[in-house]
Amino acid sequence: MTAAEVVGRIAPTGGAVHVHCADPGAFALLDELEPTLRAAGMVGVMFAEGWALGASCGRCVPFSEAALRAAADPGDTLLLGVQVDFARTRQLLRLCRTLEITSVLVFDHWKNYTEHFLGTDGPVLPDAVLLPDELGRETLLARFAAHAALRGYDPDRVAVLGHPAMERSVAAICGASEASSKSLLRSLGVEDSPVAALFLDPVVPEDGFGYDVATVLDFIGRWMDDNRPGVRVLVKPHPRQAALGDAGLAPLRDRGVVARTVSGPFEPLTAAADEIWGMTSLVLVAALKAGKPVISFQPGRTALGRAQSNPYLEPWVIT
Repeated sequence: MTAAEVVGRIAPTGGAVHVHCADPGAFALLDELEPTLRAAGMVGVMFAEGWALGASCGRCVPFSEAALRAAADPGDTLLLGVQVDFARTRQLLRLCRTLEITSVLVFDHWKNYTEHFLGTDGPVLPDAVLLPDELGRETLLARFAAHAALRGYDPDRVAVLGHPAMERSVAAICGASEASSKSLLRSLGVEDSPVAALFLDPVVPEDGFGYDVATVLDFIGRWMDDNRPGVRVLVKPHPRQAALGDAGLAPLRDRGVVARTVSGPFEPLTAAADEIWGMTSLVLVAALKAGKPVISFQPGRTALGRAQSNPYLEPWVIT
């Protein structure tokens, strides 16, 4: 079943299908999906707010309640990309209910299966949920079954959409030429030694995961002494993360590691590097699917940190 057919099955009213995204992962997935839906005559308006609005470079309509009311009719559907602001998600789901719009929450990752819906403001559920794959669907249903407020949710309203953005990224990584990879490494000054690409997440101590950017970098610096001496590290901050600068790289450089930050699309860097490192970034999942060796660094993680991990990464986690 194609992505358009999946959406059509859970939005069968014939109304327009609008799109909303805020965070990088949701924007990547829905921006890749939108042309497919448009070709099928299904897309209404692609809304964005927060990080995604800036990244869209004017292609998305700034989201507001007034803008949604103006664009959507009762019976339309809103595809909502997941975001880390769970309370905002529940607010948007309530708005859909008020406007009699079918709400569909679209997951771009394999975590936070219940957090989007549960809060001090009570459980708020969408009309349907779309997951990247069957593992995600099974895990969400299992997590729902463990919560009294969620366990009555109809499994038929939970479907597998796929992950068009990840599929495109995997194809790009696999399709990169040796010449282009060598050229990239040469331009970064690391063509003559083993190279690891390190993809960070914007984790801070207050998140309670047991690790954060600073402790992960410190751990990697010490771990490399015995495990990866001589490897050069190309560090790519998360899109929502402030620039690291020289001070941020000190845990690596102070131990003699040649390290520098990089920018740009992650696919060429993933294709060029010998090994892909990170925390729980979906870049690691794409790298795995492309056949690249990966390591997920989660030193000192707590139970909450474990819940934020990814089932595909667990065999390659160092804690």
